[in-house]
Amino acid sequence: MRPLLHLGAVAAAIIASKAALAETAVPFEQVFNLGNDQGIRIELDPSDDVLVFNGGTYILWGRNLEIHAGRIQVNADTIIQAFPRGSLSDLARDGAPGAPGANGGNGGPGYPGIAAGTVLIRGTSVEGSGRLIILNDGMDGGAGGNGGPGGPGVAGGPGADTQCKCETSSCAVSSCLGSILPETQAAKVEDPVIAQSISGYLKLMQDARILQSQPGREGQTQSWLHSFQICTPTATGSNGEKGAKGGNGGNGGAGGNGGTGGNVAYVPALQSALDRGQIVTSVSGGVGGKSGKPGAPGEGGPGGAGGMKGCQQQSRFEIGPKGDSGGAGKAGTPGTNGKPGQVYVIQD
Repeated sequence: MRPLLHLGAVAAAIIASKAALAETAVPFEQVFNLGNDQGIRIELDPSDDVLVFNGGTYILWGRNLEIHAGRIQVNADTIIQAFPRGSLSDLARDGAPGAPGANGGNGGPGYPGIAAGTVLIRGTSVEGSGRLIILNDGMDGGAGGNGGPGGPGVAGGPGADTQCKCETSSCAVSSCLGSILPETQAAKVEDPVIAQSISGYLKLMQDARILQSQPGREGQTQSWLHSFQICTPTATGSNGEKGAKGGNGGNGGAGGNGGTGGNVAYVPALQSALDRGQIVTSVSGGVGGKSGKPGAPGEGGPGGAGGMKGCQQQSRFEIGPKGDSGGAGKAGTPGTNGKPGQVYVIQD
């Protein structure tokens, strides 16, 4: 009887070996791309197929993933991720620069993160030396747009020119010398000024001295003695006006809120794989977006040119002071983190 029992054991081993050889290995990378925009559903024959993970990273883009399998074999660390971290560009609009003297535009709000879907795993066991890492975190919120710079202030207006009243005089040299050549002190603003060219003025001075030293010529009627133009200031000019204040910088946009973390559900048969760290899960909410930066203040406008001095208009008053800079904008508020998802056992 013993030989018969031995033969029976050998036959049973051969049958089990053939059954093992009949199992079909199904690589995860081949069935992952069979999903659609809504989700991915992988259904295998639990008695004949083995779902095999050979490493790599797979992005769900917020879709649901359902795995219905028997044996699961993980040959290398494989990452299933809801969204890529830190690789999405910030799409918020920056504020426009302000027009001259106007405030900069405010930055747009950051885009909110998208919630992650649900990952459901049904299987009978997990084997192999690798880990199945499920990062089912919500999408991070986008950063807020930056505020636009304030517009530059407009230039200040010019100062007023000195206003004069000019009259023709035919006075004798002796009666006009006090105005032409004051002997005791410098002429003041209110004193009459002769509107002559420099060369003509010097000639007048020279001739006046000659007349003083040669009596008798004072009464002569040379033609130049009858063409004096005496100008008296009626309004004093002024310095240039101060430049206008620059525009305020725009406010930064608020960061977008992080998306809600997705759920990870599994059957009780896979609990031991989670306990020993062969299945690793994360269901955190997305990180809130950064606040937009405040816009730079606009520079104050340049001061205006000074008005013309004196009746001869040969020099100017001072240039006006530069205008004040605008105020800086305010930074936006950061987005809030998304709420986490849950990891739980399916109780069939």
